[in-house]
Amino acid sequence: MRSLPISGVFLAAAILSPIIAGAQTVDTPPSLLYRVEPEYSAEATRARVQSTVVLSIVVGEDGKAHDVHVAQGAGFGLDEKAIEAMDQWRFTPGTHDGHPAAVPAQVEMNFSILAKNDKLDHSGQRARLNFTLPPDATRPELAVGMLPGNPIASGDQSLRFHLRVDGLGLPKEVTVLSSNDAVWEKQVLRVIQTWRFRPATVNGTAVLVEGVFEIEHSGPLEAPAPMIVQTETDEASTPTRHIPAPLPVLGLIARSNHTATRLANGTVLLAGGLAPGANPHELSSAQTFEWATRAIANTGNMLAARQNHTATLLKDGTVLIVGGEAEGKALASAEIFDPSTGRFSSTGTMHEPRKSHVAALLPDGRVLICGGGADPATTEIYDPRSKSFRQAARMTAPRVYFSAVVLKDGRVLLAGGGSATAEVFDPESGAFSATGGMTAARAAFSATMLNNGQVLMAGGDGPSGKEFGSAEIFDPVANAFHATGPMAAGRGGYVAVLLSNGKVLLTGGKGGAAGLTEIYDPATGTFSAGPLLAGDHVNHTATLLENGSVLVAGSSVPDSGNSAELISAQ
Repeated sequence: MRSLPISGVFLAAAILSPIIAGAQTVDTPPSLLYRVEPEYSAEATRARVQSTVVLSIVVGEDGKAHDVHVAQGAGFGLDEKAIEAMDQWRFTPGTHDGHPAAVPAQVEMNFSILAKNDKLDHSGQRARLNFTLPPDATRPELAVGMLPGNPIASGDQSLRFHLRVDGLGLPKEVTVLSSNDAVWEKQVLRVIQTWRFRPATVNGTAVLVEGVFEIEHSGPLEAPAPMIVQTETDEASTPTRHIPAPLPVLGLIARSNHTATRLANGTVLLAGGLAPGANPHELSSAQTFEWATRAIANTGNMLAARQNHTATLLKDGTVLIVGGEAEGKALASAEIFDPSTGRFSSTGTMHEPRKSHVAALLPDGRVLICGGGADPATTEIYDPRSKSFRQAARMTAPRVYFSAVVLKDGRVLLAGGGSATAEVFDPESGAFSATGGMTAARAAFSATMLNNGQVLMAGGDGPSGKEFGSAEIFDPVANAFHATGPMAAGRGGYVAVLLSNGKVLLTGGKGGAAGLTEIYDPATGTFSAGPLLAGDHVNHTATLLENGSVLVAGSSVPDSGNSAELISAQ
């Protein structure tokens, strides 16, 4: 096996020993005398395809391969490469009654890619993409897209999909034919929908064709055991089980104080923020993260550069971007991101410029926007039907760097922002009313709705500027707070996210916690250490993905602004 440098990637095409068939009628079967390694096709290289092509041939009396055809194809241009290589193979011919004789044979060619710096693990993976073509039609060629990474589950997985590639080269009507891994199935479906082909043609005219995509993975029967850490302070204590270390994600434009919004299709929109460096400045750039491919890509720019803004997913699937600041001035402008076009468009103007405010989606689809303005007790409501803002009632207290959580009954809890006060907004009456006070005055803290309807308030900056290590719970039935925790470390400027298992993951933050995570368990009311982050994250984002993992992105820490990583928090 030899390595071939192609486009800066090291590839290897591994050829197994020929599988000779039909040798029973001869005295001696043919044997391989000389071979060349098949090359990778361009589309298989781009897509990181590993597969097997089986060729049926007749080894002639002259030691050459005749009547070569594909018995089992791989697609992606690998069938053609296998045939090209076979034209150069030479055999010692078989014999019959002591004379050279033509003998049918099968040769299995394995294509295995070895690529340095690959972002995805494709080890143990095999894929095939074969089309049913009309007479004289060319094969669709995959021009954009690559195969998904390996599944999370242990053991062997096998998926088969039917798809059509239309005259524009778009995959259509992708359906599952068979599957034994529902999670990987969903991931692969997402990947197929991102593919773009050079369409099949007949006499130069693009035509629709049907195909079958198969992908298999062979892995260990058991998943790797979780990392176990024995605490140094108490050797007799029970070891702590940590979730796996985060995986790096490349391609993020360095940013902090940005927003991250999980769209209806599972993609994450990362928008705006502050670019670090010698000349920090607000960004208008936006990027998307696709969890199925673990890839970050650029999308359309915002109409205005901004940081410390809010982003709210509306019920129609678009995203409302509101306020923020640029060059030290608060902004009143607002814009809408449309995932179907990847573009931003203007939508109304707030009655007051706001930064470090909050926005909450109300049950009827409107958006409540509070605080952060010149008069930080003011509020307003955005109506997506009229695409306009109207002034609303005043809060009971002025607030900046505070929290807003929509409760299960549709009310909105607003708390903190430099004080220990809290209040709720009733969408039906449009009024604010005070609740019991928090146990501590907090700013820049996290507020996370738990599965039981209660809200976890943790950490943040105190009046003296010191980061808190305390936490508390808001009970919406009693309209009161009570202490929980404490946290493992004081932190502010961090992000907390509710995991699929009902626990809360806290990531990064000031106070020496930039590279640390911890996990809150509502069942016990306790915090425990989580995995170490690869980068130092402060004023970043953390987003729960459809597969249960968490994307941590960005930072205001020098040299960490472009750090993004995935935490497998299953």
